[in-house]
Amino acid sequence: MPMPTKEQLRKINKLSHSALDEDQVYVFRSLSADTLPVQRFGWFGEYSIIMNGNMLNSLKKDYKAGVGLLASHDNGRLPFGRTFDAEVTVDHVNGEPVETMYVDHYIVTHVKDGEGNKVPLRTEINGMTTQDIVNHIDVGHTFDTSIGFAMTEPKCSICNHDIRDYEKCSHLPGRTYDVQVGEEVEQRRCDIVANKGEGLENSLVYAGAVNRAIITHGQFAAEGQTFSERLQGSVKEDETTFYNVDDIKTVPLHSQILCRMSKGNMELFTTTSERKDINYLKGSEEMPTNNQSLSVADESKDVVSLAEYNKVVSEKEDLSVKLSEAEGKLTKFEDKVEALEEKLSATEQTNVELTAKSELADKFTKDLIDSVVEAGVKARGNAFNKDRYQKYAETLSVDELKEELTAFQSEFPGSVEEARVTSVELQENNDQTEILSKTRMRELAAKNAMEIYRTKGGNLEELTRNELAKLQTKSQSE
Repeated sequence: MPMPTKEQLRKINKLSHSALDEDQVYVFRSLSADTLPVQRFGWFGEYSIIMNGNMLNSLKKDYKAGVGLLASHDNGRLPFGRTFDAEVTVDHVNGEPVETMYVDHYIVTHVKDGEGNKVPLRTEINGMTTQDIVNHIDVGHTFDTSIGFAMTEPKCSICNHDIRDYEKCSHLPGRTYDVQVGEEVEQRRCDIVANKGEGLENSLVYAGAVNRAIITHGQFAAEGQTFSERLQGSVKEDETTFYNVDDIKTVPLHSQILCRMSKGNMELFTTTSERKDINYLKGSEEMPTNNQSLSVADESKDVVSLAEYNKVVSEKEDLSVKLSEAEGKLTKFEDKVEALEEKLSATEQTNVELTAKSELADKFTKDLIDSVVEAGVKARGNAFNKDRYQKYAETLSVDELKEELTAFQSEFPGSVEEARVTSVELQENNDQTEILSKTRMRELAAKNAMEIYRTKGGNLEELTRNELAKLQTKSQSE
């Protein structure tokens, strides 16, 4: 099963309300539209609808933002997938460059419960799960897609006005006109150029074209709005009725043209039954016939030099390529910005953690300094300058503080233990007066030894023995 790349999953999770894992998501790409002419038949013969580069880039924005993935354009059922990305690139067909729009889709195969167990997602398509649909795509049973979109600027290929605006455009799709180009008169057929539009949905279909006569469906959900809302009040509130468009020339200028396209077939619908009453016979009296040339005075808008025409076409193609390149660079820039924002967020989290650890380390150091100062007081008594040593201790490292603490702890239990050992080693005298004299002697020896240790250092036990020997010798001599 094609799983998303890390970058694709990031884009998908921007559209999802809950974070999805890669094993939950199936992704696929479809070739959805291009600038090759789509043939249709009207009242005056065959004509083409051509989606130009501007139209493809207009649709691309909606498919990148995410529209619903349906089955056979059935807007009455909930989508079972969504688009999440699109790009317009240049393919080569029969050696000729063709601008092509590719659309990326995702389908969530399952959700997870609180214990991490897989829970299937059921659709409204004959009880199938999303995994069932994915399986059909994987084995090749389902292989065709059909985009649904609105054509907001259907232009005349001859005069470049809206084909529905009869006051500005008198040309009829399928009819051929003599157009003077420079000094030459060329015959050109009136075709329709789709210059701008809006992507509404994409569908998996069972065949290249499906039967879509007059269709009535419920509300169409797209990007937080119903289809009715997107049609700006031109339909009923509770339902939407689509009418086939046989002759786009008769459709009112304010109406919206809805399109469904698959395998080179494009069908047109509108949401209003209103049609303009056009007298084609009367109109033909004011328009040149196939065998008549347009005069420069009457149809000056159709008269351009061949060089000017080729220049405009070339500039249009260059602009279209530059637009695609610029949008590609913009997408990469947006991706970089998002990646930097993620790094910044991770760095801020690390700083929070480091700050917490730093506060713990500061508290530990302060407690250790307090313990060392307290040990110094116990070891050296009133002679210990607490405030001065506090300042000195604040300059020491943790390891140095531990060494100081060990040194102090060895001092105050050492003198007491020495006095106890010395009292055992000295000969006891039964005379109470003599015992008291020896006790006093040991206290004085310990005191003298401590003074020497503080000023000169040395071994406290040895100093105590020496001082006691001196006092004993002095006592015996007296």
